[in-house]
Amino acid sequence: MSAEDAKKITKPTNNLKYFMMIFLIGLISAYDGWLTHVYSKSIIAEERNPLSKFVMENTSVDTFICIKMFGTLFVCSVLFCLVKTKFRSVVIGVLLFQLWLFYYLNFHTGKYKDILKPFSDTPIYRMITGELESD
Repeated sequence: MSAEDAKKITKPTNNLKYFMMIFLIGLISAYDGWLTHVYSKSIIAEERNPLSKFVMENTSVDTFICIKMFGTLFVCSVLFCLVKTKFRSVVIGVLLFQLWLFYYLNFHTGKYKDILKPFSDTPIYRMITGELESD
């Protein structure tokens, strides 16, 4: 088997990885849009992104969700086009941002020691948070 044959065999699998990353980007964006819809009554007061807040205050939350949806479709379309170019690493960058967004939407509390909350019954957690008294 020549090197060219090996490239032909592995390339579709490599592209599939990038397509799955783009799918995950779209899925996280859809989840973010769903959360925006669910909390539409209070989202304007809670929104931390100044551009998003501006759009919601001057139009409506529904318009903001539509803008967000079309923006996601545009970005995913561009990413699909980039998969077969040397700029495919952009997909990884966008995915990392979306994963950070997913973490922020679900787990961020502003108190970084809360990341360890599942381990709150361990002595290490109590030591880190100062709850463990030294003997």
